[in-house]
Amino acid sequence: MSILGALLAAVLPAGIDVVKSVVSRILYGQRALTVDDEVKLMDAESQKLKSLAELDKAAEGISKWVADARAIYRYVASTLIIVFTFILILSPDAPKEFTKLMLDLTSGVVFFLFGHRTWLSVKNSKK
Repeated sequence: MSILGALLAAVLPAGIDVVKSVVSRILYGQRALTVDDEVKLMDAESQKLKSLAELDKAAEGISKWVADARAIYRYVASTLIIVFTFILILSPDAPKEFTKLMLDLTSGVVFFLFGHRTWLSVKNSKK
């Protein structure tokens, strides 16, 4: 089951994007965008990213170490999950169901670390 989970984590975002593209093309047809339209879309995307960054910004007046810890916790948790999974894989006495669970978690971590950025670069290179 963990291989299926890993495959779904790898393929599902791409599949969803393909379905969205097909539905958009069917509903709206192929539209030729002018340079002004492209610039407006890029500005809207930039504004969306700025809004997300504003939401993720730490509150005013907190200690520097709290802000640093808050900024790094995802990567620390990801590293711990990967290391613990390797330990479970190499341990002959590890319960198989727990190893499968950790492999599923690791597939999500790998997507968090590499997949989303890779998918965005592939998606943007098609334009």
